[in-house]
Amino acid sequence: MSLGIMHTVWARANAIFAFVLSVLSALTFCVFITTVWLPNSAPVTLSANNVRVKNFVDYASEGSRSDVVMAELNIKVDVTPIFNWNVKEIFLFLVAEYSTPKTPLNQTRFYDSSSSGSGEAGVDNGYRIRKDMLHIHAKKLKKFKYEKYYSFEIVLWDKVVRRGDWSLIHEESITPKYYFMDDGANLLNHKNVTLVLRWNVVPNAGYLATAQGEGQYRIEFPSNYHSGRF
Repeated sequence: MSLGIMHTVWARANAIFAFVLSVLSALTFCVFITTVWLPNSAPVTLSANNVRVKNFVDYASEGSRSDVVMAELNIKVDVTPIFNWNVKEIFLFLVAEYSTPKTPLNQTRFYDSSSSGSGEAGVDNGYRIRKDMLHIHAKKLKKFKYEKYYSFEIVLWDKVVRRGDWSLIHEESITPKYYFMDDGANLLNHKNVTLVLRWNVVPNAGYLATAQGEGQYRIEFPSNYHSGRF
């Protein structure tokens, strides 16, 4: 008799537990499906002042010289409308995009002052990737004769905005969080470097969405190297 009672208790507990899990799964799916078509973009105002280019000896690549850029960045965006009931946090990152003819073994890299480590990590589509590279994406645009053209995206600044944080971002005259370095002398007098603000929307349920701000800023780099200190 007691065994039957125990069997009944455990069977009922198991049924209740399975029912609760089913309800929670259905609610989680509803949270996801009701936000999947909501907009994730927002107007952005970007600008850059006091742009300087300097040519340094890059000891990480056998003493060759590399262009390094320093500028004062201005970023303004309000991500409050993006925070719906399914958004946990937003990871914003400012990207500098530019194109230049490069050899297949060209390397563009940036790193913060605390990063360490080097060495080749792999080669993908003619683009050599090193362990000290952060947030770099290279994609071949076209091939003409013997030149290969690549488009580079370099992250200069990032920020995490969590639910409950102040979601109006207004940064003025800030320096890049990460170095803007090109492997070679391709940044001097470059007339088309574009600043773009993108972000990842981290949900409570569902997939990680990526969006881009409505507004870009084009920078024309100076034609002479900066002689003073950054």
